[in-house]
Amino acid sequence: MENRAHALAAGLFVLILGAALIAAGMWFGKDEIKQDYYVITTSQSVAGLKVEAPVRYRGVEVGRVESIRIEPGTAGRIRIRIGVDESTPVTAGTYAQLGYQGVTGLAYVSLNDDGKSTQLLGKSRGRDEAQIPLKASLLDSGEVLVSSAMDIADRLKELLGGDNQKSVKQTLAGLEKIGRAHV
Repeated sequence: MENRAHALAAGLFVLILGAALIAAGMWFGKDEIKQDYYVITTSQSVAGLKVEAPVRYRGVEVGRVESIRIEPGTAGRIRIRIGVDESTPVTAGTYAQLGYQGVTGLAYVSLNDDGKSTQLLGKSRGRDEAQIPLKASLLDSGEVLVSSAMDIADRLKELLGGDNQKSVKQTLAGLEKIGRAHV
């Protein structure tokens, strides 16, 4: 009889503990943050961006990337759906850029505002989704910067080429004579 009493007490304890753990999990897992959803479409590379990556508004974390897909019906366009805390002031002047975290190369969505509009951007309703434009960041335009630097180097090489060097030397010599004559 005593064994059954211990077994019943142990079984009852396990059931109560299990129910308490489930209740605590539901309590702590309750997500009371209401979100607005926005779509970003781009033809740029989104390398390093993952689902559940943070979305930051001027450096403050306000949401998460919900999904990343190739946009159906348009070649080469990527569709990024983000969830943002509904209290975030997303205006018509809000734009997105990809930011990168340290040496890991993991990307996040950075929301900024150009300050030109105070009108809040409409919320997504069904198939009518509110869109935020994606602007290239400095890191995204690295190829353009390298290409421009190479163009500048080519032009400097041409400017400082053999014939032009003689012309520049003659001009400097003439300026030197004019400067001595006025002294």
